[in-house]
Amino acid sequence: MNITKENFEQSFDVICEAIRSSHFIALDTEFTGLRLPGAAREKMMDSVQARYDLARGSCSQFMLTQYGICCFRYHDERLEARPFNCFVVPSTYHGSDRVYSCQASSMDFLSKHGFDFQAWASHGVPFLSRAEEEVVEGKLRRRWEREATVAAERKEAVAAKAEAEAAAGEGDGGAAAVEGPVHTARDGTTIESLQEPEKGMVKDALKKVEALLAESSSGGEYVQKSVKLEPMNGRQRWLMYEFVGSSTADVKLSNLPGPAYARPMEIRTVCKDDPEKHAEEEAKLRADEQARQLGDLRRAVGFRRVVDEISKAGKPVICHNGLLDLLHTHDKFVGPIPVDMDDGTRALHSLLPRLFDSKVVMAKAMAAGMKLPRTVLGEAHQWLREKYPAPPPPPPPLEEGAEAGMEPAEGAAEEGQQVDGTAVVATTSGGEANGDSKTNGEGAAAAAAGAGAVPPVEAGAEAAASERDVEALERARRGWDAVLAPGFEERYKDGGREHEAGFDAYLTGCCFAAAATVGLGVGLDELKRMASGEETPAALGSAQNVLPLYKVVGGQQVCLPGPAPKVDLSRYVHVSGFPSAARTDAVLASIKAVDGCVDSWFHWMDDTSGVVDCTSAEGAEALLRAAAAAADAGADASAAASGTPAAGDGGSGEEADPCRLSLGDLKLVQMEHALLNGGGRGAPEAEEQEGGEGTARGAKRLRRS
Repeated sequence: MNITKENFEQSFDVICEAIRSSHFIALDTEFTGLRLPGAAREKMMDSVQARYDLARGSCSQFMLTQYGICCFRYHDERLEARPFNCFVVPSTYHGSDRVYSCQASSMDFLSKHGFDFQAWASHGVPFLSRAEEEVVEGKLRRRWEREATVAAERKEAVAAKAEAEAAAGEGDGGAAAVEGPVHTARDGTTIESLQEPEKGMVKDALKKVEALLAESSSGGEYVQKSVKLEPMNGRQRWLMYEFVGSSTADVKLSNLPGPAYARPMEIRTVCKDDPEKHAEEEAKLRADEQARQLGDLRRAVGFRRVVDEISKAGKPVICHNGLLDLLHTHDKFVGPIPVDMDDGTRALHSLLPRLFDSKVVMAKAMAAGMKLPRTVLGEAHQWLREKYPAPPPPPPPLEEGAEAGMEPAEGAAEEGQQVDGTAVVATTSGGEANGDSKTNGEGAAAAAAGAGAVPPVEAGAEAAASERDVEALERARRGWDAVLAPGFEERYKDGGREHEAGFDAYLTGCCFAAAATVGLGVGLDELKRMASGEETPAALGSAQNVLPLYKVVGGQQVCLPGPAPKVDLSRYVHVSGFPSAARTDAVLASIKAVDGCVDSWFHWMDDTSGVVDCTSAEGAEALLRAAAAAADAGADASAAASGTPAAGDGGSGEEADPCRLSLGDLKLVQMEHALLNGGGRGAPEAEEQEGGEGTARGAKRLRRS
């Protein structure tokens, strides 16, 4: 369901009901950029704080374009999804005016995936963060206090005017009305000193006040009257308050909804004969105006109300590689992201206390034996669909009187036939399952007829399967392959909307459910109990409130509410002292020649240093021993040569062969947390931008690492 400002208010209750009735909620966002000009790139040697700093800088400068929400619930033992794809834009209410950046590559990416920029800019749902709402509400309340003070001053001025008129007589009253303090603004401006068209505008409004007062009491009994003035800018409205609003205590001016540069005003009369009724009407007018402004503020808060509802519901929230999604959520709907990571993770935990990242859960499922090829959303979901295909359509019923041995209808799946890579299990005419005479005939027939069942065996496996296997696989598919709830089928019924926030939220929830139920064996009842606030299933416990980081040494993660635990770096070795011409393949050849390091990986840090992932602590120790032995051997050879320069040290006048490296010429140390950087310029990325020979070498390093 697409949500815009035109249908947001009428859809809000639907969204809230979906949130409250869900068992878990998946989120996804789309935004205008990833990396600011001059900002560091992510590097293998980054610390968690360094990655947090990069993400915080990005989220504070770029803007959300879409916020996807998909509410999942188990209904009749089948996972059901309610996706909402929401266009969001910052509100400009009462002086709020966010400035944000757009990155060309990100906008191009959105465009290539069918993003509707017109819908975003013109029809996006406005929002204010909690911090922005507090600022605006504070401005409103200070304005109300000022207006109350000004109203009291005007009331005193009008009373003084009336006394002066009574003392001076009716003949002098006209002069007092023009020259008196009531017709002088607080900055000393008088009506006569105004230039046209402002002078004419004020005098016309004063004439309307006179006519309005006469009309309100023309029948002998006071009747409240009002007149609407044309839209005015801020200067013109100030003149109205200073001269028209202060001309008499028998009228009240108020702003009507509209943009600040062209906002209409309304003049309403108040009772001039009954002081109590006068005060009552003035109080009501002020209350009405304040209620209207608070209503405008509520509408300006807009989509933030949905985020507040998710936070209040306390349901498990699922994201995918979600650090940026969550920091954007905080920046746009709560307030500025804290600089310190521990403060930031506590703030995120306070906002969404029960968080799972589908990438983390899928990785756990893969470690437990699930054969997912990758944790990329689209690929993972496609693999699951192929692994657990939908059942073939049931054959049409036999016509009345037809023989049991008649030919199957055209297109019906036959026994042993492969459908979507899965063998079809058929039943015999006697009601026995194919290859298993002990299978209950009624249950097998139901499985063969479709009935939501999943084919129980994969291609190449034995065609016969017990009813228990069928039911187990049926439950597996029903537990993760969410059907779209009634009223939500149209937009995503055919899929194919990757990188639309609502659809990606749907994929995120499906992949989480598959990894949890199929990969980790979590039961549907356990997920339901978790949604109601009970204990998290043991299989998911270590994945709760953990966010992954992309390509970082030691598999470091962001943990909520923090602090991030220190990871074991014993399998990593820091290497420095490479000659400028060193090539990645030569480095790897030298490393993999060491016993125990055949499966090692190498990652450049800058032009002359990098880190080796030896895959085990034993491999790292072997590499360090080999380097020490090579260094000793090199020193002995140098001494034996009686001062003859070693090859490659520059003394021979020949350039070192970049395809040959000696570990003895390098400095290798055990990796330590102190060596993790806070994020600086990465050499490979810089070389790509600088061009020339460095470009090829930098690109080669990136490809090989």
